[in-house]
Amino acid sequence: MRRIVRRCYSSSFVDTHCQLDQIYELRKAARPESETKFEMIDKFSPQLDACITVGNNPDTLDEVVSYLAHDKVFGAFGIHPFQAERWESNQSVQEKFKKLLTHKKCVAVGGCGLHFGDKITGRPLPQSLQEVQKKVFTEQVKMAIDFNKPLVVYDRKAPEVERMTALMYSLPPFVWCAEKCSQKNPVNCCVFRKPLRSCPRICPRII
Repeated sequence: MRRIVRRCYSSSFVDTHCQLDQIYELRKAARPESETKFEMIDKFSPQLDACITVGNNPDTLDEVVSYLAHDKVFGAFGIHPFQAERWESNQSVQEKFKKLLTHKKCVAVGGCGLHFGDKITGRPLPQSLQEVQKKVFTEQVKMAIDFNKPLVVYDRKAPEVERMTALMYSLPPFVWCAEKCSQKNPVNCCVFRKPLRSCPRICPRII
């Protein structure tokens, strides 16, 4: 792990999955009150070539988009599995996400996928909710194909992801983020078939 981290940070790298709006909020107690979100980003590692902030909650999309004004920040937009019901029942939510995929700094669809464990208890979700997630995830995959975007996938307590990968063969090069990976084997955590920016190395993320 040390060798991998050292190799990633010895030159420029791309953080392929961050949520800058949440980071800024979590830093509230520690950062100076006057610090802006762009000043926060400027304090990141000087080796940071670019980062991809994720917008997968309809309630925070506008805030996420505001970060794209920073030169080093790019976006990925797709519905989180816990928000799948809102996607299915709300046409305006679908249209908003699709519009964001045309943003000049949107580089991927996601993070989306399947998460069959309850967020609090970890117990399996009802079968009806699992089916909604599978249907919405299929739509996200097709959306990535339609917009010719890479796909960021969450695999959380959902072996069905493996049985749905046939859909992904038509995708452009994609980023796969799986919870089942571990820090003992970070190389297998994420598969990067193509850098999202001309950067010599991309640092794997443990999601």
